[in-house]
Amino acid sequence: MNQLDMTLARLGNDQLPASLDGLDAAVLGGIGPRRERQIARRTLALAGAIGVLVGTAGAIAAPGPAMAEPIFGVPAAAPSSLLLD
Repeated sequence: MNQLDMTLARLGNDQLPASLDGLDAAVLGGIGPRRERQIARRTLALAGAIGVLVGTAGAIAAPGPAMAEPIFGVPAAAPSSLLLD
């Protein structure tokens, strides 16, 4: 406790700068980049979580195996249909 009293007494005897105008800008300048990094991390985490959820839901809700067939059948101009005729 004695050391705390000595530290507080030393701080009380120190002279304050004549102008504290630049203090606000310095403090806010240090807070700004930190806040931006936190927002970026949260945004990336949210995007990743949404991606995982959508991918998982798509894998679970898949109706069956994937097929390499066209949706509306073979087009009339496809080489395979021209060779059959």
